[in-house]
Amino acid sequence: MLPEDTYLDEAWSEFERFSTNDYIRQLVDAQANAASNTIMADTSSELSPTSTDESKWLQSSINQLKDEFKRLRTDTDSKSSSMESTVSQLQDRIERIDNRSDKMMTEMISFQKSLNWMMTAMERFNMDKDPPLIVQKPRKFDSRVRIE
Repeated sequence: MLPEDTYLDEAWSEFERFSTNDYIRQLVDAQANAASNTIMADTSSELSPTSTDESKWLQSSINQLKDEFKRLRTDTDSKSSSMESTVSQLQDRIERIDNRSDKMMTEMISFQKSLNWMMTAMERFNMDKDPPLIVQKPRKFDSRVRIE
């Protein structure tokens, strides 16, 4: 099913892109969280009291990975928000341009109708000949009138 209005089609496609992106991001985040929780559970159960240095190092590495994951998720969210804001601004601009072009088209149609009316009037009154000359009469100068 294709809408007649291309703007509606573009808006629907954009909605689908954002929805799909959000859904996939949630799935990836859930998988990453599950994987990090699994790693945490596995490493804590496998660690023996004799390898405390190694366990501290692994714990530190896991914490660094979690922090990096959180930072990347926050960065991705902020970039996504920025993109959504930019898309919204672009949509507003496009809407204003569409409104202006519609107004210009309306004015052009009105101008064309007026021009057609004048051409029809000229044809009806045989105005294809040169118009009569307008002759100005010379004015008399009155010395009593003072111009400042």
